[in-house]
Amino acid sequence: LRLLTLSKTNLETAHEENREFFKKQEEQREEQFLETVQETEKKHAELRKELEEMLQAQMKMSSAMKDENKRLILKLEEKKENHRSEKTKWREQLSELASALEVTRKQHNEVTTEKENISHINDELAGKVKFLKRENKKSLKMIYNLLKKQKNLMQDRQTLCHELESLQRSQTAGTPLQRYSQEAGNISANEQGSGADTSCNVKQSNVEINNEDESL
Repeated sequence: LRLLTLSKTNLETAHEENREFFKKQEEQREEQFLETVQETEKKHAELRKELEEMLQAQMKMSSAMKDENKRLILKLEEKKENHRSEKTKWREQLSELASALEVTRKQHNEVTTEKENISHINDELAGKVKFLKRENKKSLKMIYNLLKKQKNLMQDRQTLCHELESLQRSQTAGTPLQRYSQEAGNISANEQGSGADTSCNVKQSNVEINNEDESL
């Protein structure tokens, strides 16, 4: 009986100890769970705060990007309008340049045609000048030959005049009638001789001038 009593007591003691152990273990688990829950809630609050801050920053960035996009769109529209106006201006300038080029081409064609006409006229004038030079040389040669013949004739006439004077001087001792006829002949011969000399001198000078022209 005593042993049974001791065994019962020991069993109750062991049972009480086990209950206390499990109770403490359960309390420790509850404390750990509470700590875990509190830590999780704390982390969740921090994460939520970070997410809210990130969301606000994202919203600010999105608003800034919208404003920037609006500004860029307005600037792009302005650039397009400027490009349209410049393109219109360039087309007008291109049309003006094309018109000016066409006018220049026409003027060039006219100048080329005029130049060809002038060249043709110059060729004709050059041919006429050559022809006139040849005719002039022929005329000068004919004049020179005529003056040369005239000079020879005048020299022959002057020689005959001198011979006539010599004959008249040799006959000065004849009759009074002969003297009278001789004197009249001398006067006529002198007049003709003086005219012949003057004419001969003039013609000789002309011949000398024409000789110089012919040599040139």
